[in-house]
Amino acid sequence: MADHDALYHRLFSHPGVVAQLLREFVDGPWLDDLDLEAMERLNTKFHADSGARREGDMIWRIPRRDGGDTYLVLLLEFQSTPDPWMALRVLAYAALLWQQLVREQLLPANGKLPPILPVVLYNGDPRWRAPVAVRELVGLPEASALWRWQPDMRYHLIDEGAFSAADLAGRDSLPALLFRLEGAPDPTEVVALADAVLA
Repeated sequence: MADHDALYHRLFSHPGVVAQLLREFVDGPWLDDLDLEAMERLNTKFHADSGARREGDMIWRIPRRDGGDTYLVLLLEFQSTPDPWMALRVLAYAALLWQQLVREQLLPANGKLPPILPVVLYNGDPRWRAPVAVRELVGLPEASALWRWQPDMRYHLIDEGAFSAADLAGRDSLPALLFRLEGAPDPTEVVALADAVLA
């Protein structure tokens, strides 16, 4: 398991692989506004509640073509069950990142906070059913006037096991190959996919 996790960490520490992940699994018209070739991984100082730094969590600075930056918070989840409080954790990460940018005077010239794109990559079993927005964690009736003061951060989920083999086979990227390898039940297919990943 440690070797498996280390492989993920190494792969997603490479900007080209992260760019492929975004293009293949977070695709949207706004992605054209990002200069994925110039993304840069940041050395953050964030720590979990226990005080230990989470090696699976990465933050990337991605320049925008309009001159600003977008920050990608990429969380790699290897646990066997989904984290029901992930949306809250993402909100905390976003607040810590923004505070760090303010403290280090790294805000753009307009003095505004830069946008953040939180992405959770999950390779566990069963399928992810946890809330993807903080709003889903707050105990308020839909009609409550208090909603206007509640945070509404959400994250983009990439649940590897939710993609069919045919879907993944039609994608030409290293992340798609890796996801196929994770779900391959046939040992002969595992060997072929492992060779493709290594290549």
